[in-house]
Amino acid sequence: MKKHLLTVHAKEQDVRRLSSMLLGQSNAKAISKVITMIRNEGNHRHNISTKKNMCGTLHVARVPKDLDCDAENFKPCHLCLLWLSESRLYRHKCIMEEKGRPSVQKSRNILYSQVKEFSAGTAKVLAELLNDKVGNTVRCDALLLKFLERKVASNKWHMKKWRDQMRIRLRYGGRLLLQLQQMTSGKNFYELLTASNFDAVVQAAKLCSIREDGSRVPDVSLKIGHLLNHLIKIKWSDALKSGDSEGEDDMRRLSRLMKNDWCVVSEESLYLITERHRHAKIMLPTTDDMKKFANGLAKILKRSLERFTDCQTSENYRLLKEAALVRIIQFNRKR
Repeated sequence: MKKHLLTVHAKEQDVRRLSSMLLGQSNAKAISKVITMIRNEGNHRHNISTKKNMCGTLHVARVPKDLDCDAENFKPCHLCLLWLSESRLYRHKCIMEEKGRPSVQKSRNILYSQVKEFSAGTAKVLAELLNDKVGNTVRCDALLLKFLERKVASNKWHMKKWRDQMRIRLRYGGRLLLQLQQMTSGKNFYELLTASNFDAVVQAAKLCSIREDGSRVPDVSLKIGHLLNHLIKIKWSDALKSGDSEGEDDMRRLSRLMKNDWCVVSEESLYLITERHRHAKIMLPTTDDMKKFANGLAKILKRSLERFTDCQTSENYRLLKEAALVRIIQFNRKR
């Protein structure tokens, strides 16, 4: 692969001279646009001929390092005919668009709202979700998406803080789902969230609260419990609407198990949180600390004043000024 070059027969100097005659000497931006269009059209014809004859080198805008150099991965822009990789075509800043290209997040938002038929709020939250294993798991699970759709109906998704909190809750669900997929046979929450898998759900929630270094984060288990209650209600309501009596009974049993046996997780997490607060170091200064600070500051101020009185140098004046400023701040703070 090569970067785009001028592949038409006309020389660039001749094209620039002709463009300046047609558009005027001062319109340099329009001249550059004409030259770029001619270059792209020449490269476009060359690339089509190369792919048709299956021989030669494509002239493209850029070859990403993480992309296989296969001719099938590159497509032309339908406006300016510039050839780019198909995965990055939506980020292309086309010179033919008057308003310029949208941002990457906005492009993802359009993709989720139009192609997958999500609402604007759901598309906004999913567009801001990371493209890692947990994020892709969330996007593929129907129950988590239905939970997000219900939360978006409150019209709070315009606030960034609300979207950040919702993404955190969805990632907890994605981590729990990945743990359940490793422990039991099932692909999504509709298959795994059952009364028979309750013990596996409890074990997976405990594993999600353990970091790589072995330390525990007890808040994670509590937040996963709140999310599970919402998912159970959604699945229960779906069973009621579809007339699935078996699913309704299963969700009723699972709801009772959550009320009775989830204390194995919640009480352990609350105990760890209490111990963490109990053994936390008190960072606020005590009365004795403030007395020591005031006495020490008075000694430093007296010593700086005596030193400046004996020898009036710039260094002694600086030390006296710093000590006096700290004393004023401490006095105002006390008042």
